[in-house]
Amino acid sequence: MSKLKEFLSKAVAMADPSDLVAGASVTIKYFFSHPVTVMYPFEKREFSSCAKGVLALIPDKYGDDLCIGCMQCVKICPVDCLTVEMRKLSKEELLGRKFEEKKKKALIPTFEVDLQRCMLCSLCVEICPTDALEMSQTVTLIMTNREDQVLDRMRMLELGKDTQRYRNRLAAGEIECEAIQCPEPKHKD
Repeated sequence: MSKLKEFLSKAVAMADPSDLVAGASVTIKYFFSHPVTVMYPFEKREFSSCAKGVLALIPDKYGDDLCIGCMQCVKICPVDCLTVEMRKLSKEELLGRKFEEKKKKALIPTFEVDLQRCMLCSLCVEICPTDALEMSQTVTLIMTNREDQVLDRMRMLELGKDTQRYRNRLAAGEIECEAIQCPEPKHKD
């Protein structure tokens, strides 16, 4: 107890009164100003239009993704958070399906991004030759376990509707349907 009294008496002796006044003036100034915090989730802060959200696949006007399976996004990813599998389409399958992208010759049954590893660098968005990827405006995703942090193709297509480019195409009438129709992948055993 005596050491505490000794420490406090030395601290008070060394304290400059002008420092105390300066600290108190800052506290008083912010006490009467408008708070900068928001009561989340009841109030939500507006994010800048250039804020990066999670990675999204852009749907074409038929509801499929624009990805052609070139795998450039997987090759450039510095943290290896993308998993993409592709399957070549036969001529019969090509005739029976509508694609907005003429170069599309493959079906992408698996397109996943691991949000635990993704550092939102957007290198995959920049290198994509068909502009199939974009950083969405979704910045808050609530997940309760680690398995949910791996976004699959369907979830990424849903997030693609939250991108500015998709909303611009929808407003311009370039997109005919809102439904996302994804065929089940056919694996040969």
